Amino acid sequence: MSAKMDEAINSRRKKPDVQEDFGRLFGIESNAAKVISVSIDLLSDFPDQPFKPYSDERLKELAESIQEYGLLNPITVRSIENGRYQILAGRNRKDACKLLGWIEIPARIEECDNDMATLIMLDSNLNQRHELLPSEKAFAYQRKYEILKRQGKRTDLEGDSSSTQRGWKNETANLMAESIGTSKNDIRRHIRLTYFPQQYLHHFLLSCKSVCPDAVAESALFMSC
Repeated sequence: MSAKMDEAINSRRKKPDVQEDFGRLFGIESNAAKVISVSIDLLSDFPDQPFKPYSDERLKELAESIQEYGLLNPITVRSIENGRYQILAGRNRKDACKLLGWIEIPARIEECDNDMATLIMLDSNLNQRHELLPSEKAFAYQRKYEILKRQGKRTDLEGDSSSTQRGWKNETANLMAESIGTSKNDIRRHIRLTYFPQQYLHHFLLSCKSVCPDAVAESALFMSC
């Protein structure tokens, strides 16, 4: 799917509200974000994210789409030190606008902690990008699961029974499946890919894809058991 089609589809579809999902689980109310124009020079990419940036060709397609139709969705950022902003969603849109010579870009400002910022970054990519690699999904699912599991323990310090923990794991898996739009089994299969040493994972995925693209995560499941 082209970057132009991605931009058009994402402008029409209703995206899951990450803060709403997070708040529903932990009882946190989110504030409405405001949109302002931010200098592109003040933007920093989110560090250590599992998603690869667009290729030059796809970035050029996105830039052409923005030039023709405008930026249909503002990027999402949060304030960091020294008056700068960290991009939570929209790294490729920022790069495309920079390619067009834009000096400023519309940005939605979110006030959030590190865990919430990471969840927004993960879900925005998982829900909006349609050609993610299995390895990208795998490490994204793993990071989201670890955050939700850690937050769940913080809200359950007084009760640590096995039944409570099983209930929490089910709630975590259900929340992830709902917010991403997939199944619990799909999440588990992808997370198992992270058990492979990263230096071998890329070659393994390529060999599996040449045989059957849908068999990649399933093969990893059985090989890691």
